[in-house]
Amino acid sequence: MLWDAETGRMLMKWLHKAPVRCVEFSFGEKSFLAVTDAVLQQKATIFLYEMEKDVRDLQPKPYMEIVSKSEGKIIQASWGPLNKYIIAVGGGAVHLYDPKNGQVIQKLTDHTKDVMCIAWNPTRTLFLTCSKDHDAHLYDADTFERIKTYNTGRPVNACALSPTRHELILGGGQDAISVTTTRVDSAQFKVKFFNAVFEEEVGAVAGHFGPVNALAYFPDGKGFVSGGEDGFVYIYHFDPEYFSKFNVDDNGENKEKKPAAAQK
Repeated sequence: MLWDAETGRMLMKWLHKAPVRCVEFSFGEKSFLAVTDAVLQQKATIFLYEMEKDVRDLQPKPYMEIVSKSEGKIIQASWGPLNKYIIAVGGGAVHLYDPKNGQVIQKLTDHTKDVMCIAWNPTRTLFLTCSKDHDAHLYDADTFERIKTYNTGRPVNACALSPTRHELILGGGQDAISVTTTRVDSAQFKVKFFNAVFEEEVGAVAGHFGPVNALAYFPDGKGFVSGGEDGFVYIYHFDPEYFSKFNVDDNGENKEKKPAAAQK
């Protein structure tokens, strides 16, 4: 559904035959994508719509349908820089599709288990993927070259790149179905901080008592938000010590390697 953000009025809706997992506007907001699940005898599909045309059409239809090349569901899809491609994760691979013809441009197979999330830096020159294989990979958004790898020692469900610093956060933990049958240490559900340049873990923040499923930095980089399987959303504000003791200069040099500090 399309909503007016000021009034809360629903302006338009697009019907699908399967549950919609993800939506995202293209750059310029002339198009958007919608991802449907692989259920009800439907294959996981990325639907592309034209905004201006659909608003005038009483029965809008997608101008393209991209059927997933991965096994199972598409967990997330996102537009690449300047809408040159669409990146989709799900299964053990990352697929990049051409939005003009739906063909696969590139397939990234560095992960060995389900890829759970995509995150971009502010300029969309880099993107980060994370997986159940305990790793997160940082890629060049133009060449698709893997630049860095960050290992957490546990499944990773969510990731985010700082908008202002050479830093990223990763969250996850043991699957929810296992948490209910196995005694686990809640420490595995901490949100971990990594130096993006040196690939080193520099701190962790506790809070959730279940797997972390969503992460996002504040636009100004002065805090972050986490959502977990435990049903809670936590908002963290970095204290002054964070900015003075966990710092990376413009050349990527770590001025002083100390844990990140946050107040919930």
